[in-house]
Amino acid sequence: MHPAYARNKLIIITAVITMFITSLVWIGIGVGGYWLVTRDAPPFAIDVDHPDVVEVGETLTVKVTVMNDGTKDLKFAELDLYDTFLDGFEVVAVSPKPKTKERFFGIVTYGFSRTLKPAESFGIELELLAKEAGLWAGGVDACTPTQNYVSEYAEIEIVAP
Repeated sequence: MHPAYARNKLIIITAVITMFITSLVWIGIGVGGYWLVTRDAPPFAIDVDHPDVVEVGETLTVKVTVMNDGTKDLKFAELDLYDTFLDGFEVVAVSPKPKTKERFFGIVTYGFSRTLKPAESFGIELELLAKEAGLWAGGVDACTPTQNYVSEYAEIEIVAP
């Protein structure tokens, strides 16, 4: 057998194997992405109650209610608040007191780890001090331990006194 023929055969076999493995990786990425986009939202709802307009220096209460709308127990793990919403405020208090508090990639996460029975609600109150005039808006997310979540958009305008 001629050496060039053996080398070309090896190159072709290597290319076919590489193409096969690369195709499997891309199929896996596509399936994972499809699953993330199409998975069902968890069977719970979130309601965020807050004033629409406050003055700089004013203290306000944001009430977040997480409700289990499903027929099975549901694990509520954490409440996520985006910095785009919180940047104009100072968080004075959170009630009930969360088990954990983390800040990561522009999101403040309060950990609660509660199990909600069907039709049960869990309320969280955030006491905020308005610090900087502007329109502050962003997502408020209620998450399960597997990071499946529901979100509500919140928007509060802070005006000069």
